[in-house]
Amino acid sequence: AKIKVFPKIARYFEQDMKKFFVSQKFIEKCDDGGIVVSVTYTQPLEILPFIKKWLPNMKILEPQELREELIKDLQESIDKQNL
Repeated sequence: AKIKVFPKIARYFEQDMKKFFVSQKFIEKCDDGGIVVSVTYTQPLEILPFIKKWLPNMKILEPQELREELIKDLQESIDKQNL
């Protein structure tokens, strides 16, 4: 997965910081102060809880299917709160 980390939490994902995943790779620092990282995973359950923990300060750039699954999970959670 390719993930954009927004400036508010970017310092935790800098190149010289401890990695959250063995497969985590620093890709680039963005003009807005954010960072793009990549993480290898075999199933969404490995990475979605991590991303949810950091919301709203992360965005899944790719794959599109993972982003759609996150949106679906979040919408289901919102719907359950409105019951």
